[in-house]
Amino acid sequence: MEASLYIHVPFCTHKCAYCSFFSVPRDGGERSYLPLLVRELSGLEDLGVEAPTLYIGGGTPSCMEAGFVEGLMAAVRQSVRLRSGAEVTCEANPETFTPALAERWALAGVNRISLGAQSLEDGVLAAMGRGHRGADVPRAVEAARKAGIENISLDLIYGYPGQTLAGWEETLKGILELDVPHLSCYALTVEEGTPLARGLALGTLALEEESQADMGDLAVSMLHEAGYRRYEISNFAKPGQESRHNTVYWERKPYLGIGAGAHGYLWEKGGWFRYFHANDLGAYREELETAPEKRFPNRGYLSRAERMFEAVMLSTRMARGLDRTAFCREFGIRVEDAYPGVIQPLLEGNLLMERGEYLALTPRGMDLQNGILMKFMRDC
Repeated sequence: MEASLYIHVPFCTHKCAYCSFFSVPRDGGERSYLPLLVRELSGLEDLGVEAPTLYIGGGTPSCMEAGFVEGLMAAVRQSVRLRSGAEVTCEANPETFTPALAERWALAGVNRISLGAQSLEDGVLAAMGRGHRGADVPRAVEAARKAGIENISLDLIYGYPGQTLAGWEETLKGILELDVPHLSCYALTVEEGTPLARGLALGTLALEEESQADMGDLAVSMLHEAGYRRYEISNFAKPGQESRHNTVYWERKPYLGIGAGAHGYLWEKGGWFRYFHANDLGAYREELETAPEKRFPNRGYLSRAERMFEAVMLSTRMARGLDRTAFCREFGIRVEDAYPGVIQPLLEGNLLMERGEYLALTPRGMDLQNGILMKFMRDC
């Protein structure tokens, strides 16, 4: 079967103030994690998986012990067939991504790096709780390039408390000088339970939503002028350099989730289902040891209504939008009839536009996607 792979590495040197992803401190427990991943991967050998993309995320894969990625890549190749020319991405933080590590990863088969830059302003990075400073970002980019890895993506965050429009503009200018093929620019979202959320609740931090909107507009303008295309709400790429792995998610193609906290999306005779591993290392170990035959734990099959909503939600994240013909072919109903009274007002309100057979969000609609989706949810 064809399915991409996502492998979660939950270990970090520390937790950033805004982060709600499943991650744990690196305290020695990371040494026993690779054998667990190998065990889970070995359970896939009889499925005949062919993977067009592989993404090793976290957490911080670059903070793991030497040899971790090499061992992981060997286990992947033992268990599944990586398609010729597969996109193999590994996440890294600038302070832990060294020239020596870059060379080892390249030799292991990693051909794309996603760096958590977030900002080039030292003050903003310190407020975020990041472990690097602005000068570390170009050094990490150079390390990747010297190792022969040219396909580099940088993650950025805007709208953080204390961040200014002028400072964000300087960050963008510095990032554009690095001339990487892919950029992800994320508007800050406040996740419950994070130090950021607690600071906002106590009033020690404050958000400026208008300023965040201006920062988003500035990013779109500057990146477009520099030759980047906004192909998804938060993602920009030079022509032909879009993230193939993330596109798998937005196009609702199958993928396997490996590791503690990882999610997967697959089809079997009973229908399409999503599954997930526990956000806990002990529980993940127990899943593998006590029920090895249950390869896809905590699965939930999607109803037709859920799949229709996911088709709308995920496809409208992309600039090209929702293919109405494909929607009708899959569900046996036109999207206009599946959601009566929703499409036309969005078209008239300049939030949605028609491009042949596609329905796509306008630039204004992209900024308001969450609110727009609520209309589809209510109608559903």
